[in-house]
Amino acid sequence: MSKTISRRDFLAQTGKTGVLLAGGTAVLSELLDTPEAKAQATPKAFEYQPKPLPFAYNALDGISEQTNKYHHDTHYTGYVRKRNEIEQKLTTVDRTAANANFSEFGELKRRETFNANGQILHELYWDILGGDGKPAGEVVDKLKTEFGSYDNWVADFKACAKAALGWALLVYDPFDGRLHNYSGDTHNQGGVWGSIPLIPIDVFEHAYYHDNGPDRAKYIEAFLRNLKWSEIEKRYQKVKNLKW
Repeated sequence: MSKTISRRDFLAQTGKTGVLLAGGTAVLSELLDTPEAKAQATPKAFEYQPKPLPFAYNALDGISEQTNKYHHDTHYTGYVRKRNEIEQKLTTVDRTAANANFSEFGELKRRETFNANGQILHELYWDILGGDGKPAGEVVDKLKTEFGSYDNWVADFKACAKAALGWALLVYDPFDGRLHNYSGDTHNQGGVWGSIPLIPIDVFEHAYYHDNGPDRAKYIEAFLRNLKWSEIEKRYQKVKNLKW
């Protein structure tokens, strides 16, 4: 049996359609040019949340409570805030003005990778700290295979950390199935695409100057003493069979 609807219901359901049929594209544009329509057309920016430090501020040997507070609460959370700010601006930026010389879109995209990597690398950095620094696991055996000995890996990692302006990393590369030490001068420079960080060390001055002044080598030693090899091993197990 067909359903009977009232004239009022019919007009409520079909009124806009009737207007569109009568008025054509001009009326369609008018209907779409509303705050509600614009809100629906603009994608909502994703909002990242800072992660808490996974250990007490005073838990590390040779890296002070104050350094951890500065590093986590100011520097790291600053990258998260700026990443969110960039995400928001990218929802409304004029993409038609993009060019390789200068444009708002181009600058936002460049700073997007800087702040995104600033967030990601710091989260990885703290996740592998808070341990006793005693190397163990299959990942250590892999280091011995790749570098000839564990001590050889340590020497190479230290050299990368001393040479870099910003970061040094032990990574697993799924393209060749090997472990590599890489160095980068900023968050978004020096990495090899596709490689997966296992041990990142931040060597920007904010990571150690409060404790050690310009003595970066002392900070690198403290970093190695606090490595949490159980977490590094867990990450290695997740990626060791990946092949691109």
